[in-house]
Amino acid sequence: MMGEVFTETRASGAAAITLEDWGWLVFVYVVAAVVRGLMLVVFYPALKVLGYSTTVKDCVVMWWGGLRGAVGMALAVMVKNSDGIEFKTGHLFIFLVGGVAMLTLLINATTCGKLVKALGLTEPGAAKESLMKHFRTKMHRSVCEKLQTFHASARYQVVDLATVKSLVSCLNHHEFGALEKADTDLLALEKARFVDIEEEDACVVVDSDALGLDTLGVKLTPLLPDARCTFYAMLKAEYWEMINEEVLPHDSVAATILLESLDAAVNAKNRVIHDFEVVMKFVLCGHKSHSRAMASLRRGCRNIVDGIGFGSRLLPVRRGFAKFDLYNMICCMDAHREAQQRMADLHIEREDPLLRAHEAVISESAEQVACIEEFLVENKIRVRGDPHDLETKCRTKQLAIALLVHQEKLVDSWVCLGLLTPGDKEELLEEHAHDLRMIKVERPGWQVEPGSDATLKIDTFEGLRKKVSESEPETFMS
Repeated sequence: MMGEVFTETRASGAAAITLEDWGWLVFVYVVAAVVRGLMLVVFYPALKVLGYSTTVKDCVVMWWGGLRGAVGMALAVMVKNSDGIEFKTGHLFIFLVGGVAMLTLLINATTCGKLVKALGLTEPGAAKESLMKHFRTKMHRSVCEKLQTFHASARYQVVDLATVKSLVSCLNHHEFGALEKADTDLLALEKARFVDIEEEDACVVVDSDALGLDTLGVKLTPLLPDARCTFYAMLKAEYWEMINEEVLPHDSVAATILLESLDAAVNAKNRVIHDFEVVMKFVLCGHKSHSRAMASLRRGCRNIVDGIGFGSRLLPVRRGFAKFDLYNMICCMDAHREAQQRMADLHIEREDPLLRAHEAVISESAEQVACIEEFLVENKIRVRGDPHDLETKCRTKQLAIALLVHQEKLVDSWVCLGLLTPGDKEELLEEHAHDLRMIKVERPGWQVEPGSDATLKIDTFEGLRKKVSESEPETFMS
């Protein structure tokens, strides 16, 4: 509005804003502030006893924070457009009213926050501060206990606890005094886990004969394709559970690839479980190119065609000319293991006719998981006894996300019970969003880290493809 006044008056030449008018503007601004203060002084006795009551500090903020704006400008425009008002007078009204509004925005509004802080109105009371400290302590202890529970599980047997604590800010509040013992317990547990894992075999090998399966006979039964469809549906449920829990971020490339792999695999239910083959087509894209630029061009075109060109990559890995996100492979293994367990739990009686078909599907899934694990080993992604290999970094990110999800759910439960307000939730979780962003940030130097120039090895995967091709050549997708 002020811009319109200056433009119109200068264009018309009939009136101009003079230095005297600017002086009157400052005078009106000061008088308006004085009058507002006098009104608050006069009505303070009534304000003190009415409603929620008002203190002197509240009145000071009401005086300094009294801004002028739309209503005053609307009245000034009405005066300007009234009959009998001179051109100069009408524009002077708008200039003074708009100028006061401008000064309150530039002076009062920008300094009101400092005034409120100087008066101590932003400081929580002793009871409020004690309550928030209590809930911070409960949240901290709950996250520490959840960390111990997760770290004892098979999925998070090998993680870097120091990195987890750097990613989850809640674990760094040492003033609560609950973390020192947790640190000692977790470090001891971490060392024990590494010793146990080094003694175990790297891959799971499922023997169909040991399960008592006639694999060829089972393949010919009409129940097997439907059993595979059921397994794929269970896998999809696992992926969506990961997405809802934010362990698999919905905006990540890994989520898109894993869901697409199931959509492609379920359309070929006569084949053995092969969703990992669809995942591998993204991994293998461009790895046989003659130059890095050509490989990047092929991947870019493939990503645009398949619609996965956008999204975060939580743990990108480079092997030669191949680039892929390790996170989707780890999530694929986890989902398969969970689906295997759930399908095995479906049967109570051994005479169930679906049992043999489901056992065959579980065997196919386990063989695929073993293939993924061997792929990680032969490409130096999983290095036995190395607490800082890439798989450990991936598991570390998974665990950090799981802890942040637990933290947010815990605070949400307190809000639902009425113990906290949404504002309290924001205060307790002020570092939560930053922690999630830091987890999604790509680690620096991942394209030039040791082993990145090594050629991608796919011997195990090619062996699995060949085995499937020989058993079912007419339906195998090359």
